[in-house]
Amino acid sequence: MGPVVVVPASWYKSFVRFPDSYCYTLDYSRIANESHPLKRCRYPWDYEMTSVIGWDVANSLEADPFGADASVHEHDTNSAEQAHSLFFEPQSRYIILVEQQTTLALPKPYQTKCVNYELMRRSNKYYGMMTQNLCYEQCRMRLWMKNCGCISSRYAYRDLEGAPICSETKTRQCAEVDVAQKFTKKCLRKCRQPCKEITYEVQITAQGQKESAQEEEEEAFIEVFGYLGGYVGIWLGMSFFSLLDSLILYVQDRQLKKLDQNRIRPIE
Repeated sequence: MGPVVVVPASWYKSFVRFPDSYCYTLDYSRIANESHPLKRCRYPWDYEMTSVIGWDVANSLEADPFGADASVHEHDTNSAEQAHSLFFEPQSRYIILVEQQTTLALPKPYQTKCVNYELMRRSNKYYGMMTQNLCYEQCRMRLWMKNCGCISSRYAYRDLEGAPICSETKTRQCAEVDVAQKFTKKCLRKCRQPCKEITYEVQITAQGQKESAQEEEEEAFIEVFGYLGGYVGIWLGMSFFSLLDSLILYVQDRQLKKLDQNRIRPIE
């Protein structure tokens, strides 16, 4: 078991998820201190993470059950428009297996006509580099502002824009304009597939193993009622045990065949 590392400064507010969630991103590559333990870790993806989250019930929407959803994505980006495949319950331990996949495409004049988003200007406002999803969301937002004078409440970066948010009535009206003027088609034409896309296939094992927890009463100026504790262990790589097992079976099979060929048979 390695040292316990506290990295509160590595969490960034990245986007909102309508109607009740504010999402954060943990990006260890953004840690500026080169002597930080995570920077010196030989295998940075093989670690255990303990999360404790508290919220003020008086200023929070009531939700049931308490928990957190998450996704694994490329560093220096966020997952605003991705379906989050991980859900964590309080006081549970999870082991997550992650496989990284890279997809490459060709630019013009080839049919894919990919866009190299990595060469575009980085934006601190939208957390890191430009992506296809971010390009698409910006395009839709600007079309809504141009045609309706407000942005959708479901826009993931609405808190970063400072633009007026559409009322319920205005949202319905602008949604009809969106369909009639084919905003989706226009933005997909502009924000084509990336020339390089990194995605992750995630599998969960040991899901929902409950951990014992001790409760202690503490007095604080702001009373926090909810706590979310989760252990997330991430392991990348191939199953060496399965590989070794297959290798042993292969060697045994070869030896049996060799013995059978060299066996001395009596002369009949």
